[in-house]
Parts: sequence; C-alpha cells; structure tokens
Amino acid sequence: MEKTTSAQKPSGISSHLRISVYALASVLAVFMVTASPAATGDNIADAVLGQIDFSHNGINNTGAASLDSPSQMAVDLSSTREHLYVVDGSNNRILGWNDANSFVNGQNADLEIGQPDFRTTECNSGTAIADVAGLGADSLCLPGGVAVDNNGNLYVADTSNNRVLEYNQPFAQALSAGFAANVVFGQDGSFTQTICAQTAAGLCFPQGVASDSSNNLYVADSSNHRMLEFNQPLAAFNAITGAGDTVADLVFGQGSSGTNFAGDACDLNSGSASDVGMCNPLSVAVDGAGNVYVGDDGDHRVIEFNQPLAALDVQTGQAT
Repeated sequence: MEKTTSAQKPSGISSHLRISVYALASVLAVFMVTASPAATGDNIADAVLGQIDFSHNGINNTGAASLDSPSQMAVDLSSTREHLYVVDGSNNRILGWNDANSFVNGQNADLEIGQPDFRTTECNSGTAIADVAGLGADSLCLPGGVAVDNNGNLYVADTSNNRVLEYNQPFAQALSAGFAANVVFGQDGSFTQTICAQTAAGLCFPQGVASDSSNNLYVADSSNHRMLEFNQPLAAFNAITGAGDTVADLVFGQGSSGTNFAGDACDLNSGSASDVGMCNPLSVAVDGAGNVYVGDDGDHRVIEFNQPLAALDVQTGQAT
C-alpha cells in the first residue's frame, strides 16, 4: 500500500541554521547602524560621554568613563586638538578629553582634576603633604564652572571651597590625575582655607567663570550677588593696569561705580531688579567682541554688558 506524501517539519539542523541566519542578519543590521558615519544638519545626537551608548542612563559607576551630575563645559581652542573639559560636579572633579572632535561613545577621559585617581570621588580628598584634611591645591569640592584662556590655561570655580583655581595648560603636563593648581583666587593666596569674603580679593560660592580674548577673567560670585573681573591675572604684575594678581579690578551687580567691592546686596531684597544689580548669578560668558553675559538666577534673567572693558566715550557714553 502506497504511503501518501506530506510536508515534513524542518530538521533540527535546518532550524538552527535558520536561527543563525536570522541572528547574523540582526548583528549586521546593528553593525550597519552603529558604524554609519555621524550625520550633520539634524537634531540627532552623534556621540555620548558618561554612558556606553544612547540607551543607557545608569547611576554613576565611578571611573574614567563615568559622570555624575555633569554641568558646565569648556573647549580649549588654543591647541591643534581641541581639548574638552567637563565639570563632573557630584564626583568633585573635572574630566578632560584630549580631542573633542574624535571621541567615541563611552570613551575614558584622558585626565582628571580634583582627585588623586579616577576611583576617588570625595570632596577635598587631596593627598599632598601641604594639604589640611584633604584641602589643598590638588582638591575640589562641588566645582561649578570651568573656562580656558587663549593659552590653554584652565580656570575652575571650586564652589564649595569659595575659590577659583587656575591650572597651567593641563594637557601639556605629564599627568592623568593628581593635578595641583598654580593660582588660587578668593583665599588671599592660601590653598588651605575656605573663607567666604566680600572684598576685591574674596569670593563666596563662585559658580561660573569665563575668559575673554585678552585673557581677562570673569567670575560669577553667586553668594555675594556680583560678578568680578580680573585684568589679565596671569600676566606680569602691573600696578597701573591691575594685571598679574588675584585682586578684582571691577565689580558688576553692586551699583554703577564698579568699585563697591564691600557690597553684597541682592536685587530681590530691595523688592525689584535693576540694571546695576544682581541676585545669585550662576554663569558668565564672553563673546568675541568682548560683550559679557550673566545668568542672573535670582532675578530670572540674563543680562548683557556691552564691552565693559572698552574705553568709554564721555560724549556718547558708549564703549569705543
């Protein structure tokens, strides 16, 4: 008696083969997507730091590739490779990548400022002999802002230590961690004190920093409700121009004189804002023409100053 023929189920070998083909196709598809060159002219992110890819946002796992509450950033345009600095606030450090134009997703930072190594995250965990309870030229505590001058020198607003620190060209040094600052602002030259002061040489909870094309320094001195300007602080000392020291030369936000360094009034306390006042400024930026912008947090505004360091035309009242 003849047996009728019917469709047979695929053998185990063919089933595995089919699954393998599907898996290979999936891998190739993922590879094609991830290997595609970054596009321009769209609103889709092309690279990510602090995570291995765009779909992850896990909690901080401290290391050279991790971030916890990153905030302000700065790009060093003075070098052939444009260095990227990121304020990694809750890890009490600044991370730096050597080339801002070529990093890959989740890439390790090339250097770290404010900690002795990439695994340490505590506030004021310096290890230098001269440090006091971890506080010194090699420590940071909740840094708020970062800026780079035309020579590649780095400024950091070390907010909770009531100071601004300057590091000479970090990427030119043969270090990856354990950097020591070269200059301190706000603490009368001392790296081991954290006094909050309302003077031309003092700071109280500074948040933002910026350097202009002439290497003048601006600091958003938030708890003193003002912005300070320092004339070329890294230049040779000049008593006439005010260059070469850590004493502010001009103050914004405490009246129109520009010299009221003892004032710390907040606009809010007077009941209204004004064009000569501030309240809790958090950030500052300078454009190529020397105009200055301040994020005046307490007054819920951004205020702009037209070339405040330019010579004043007494007839028109405008900068020349």
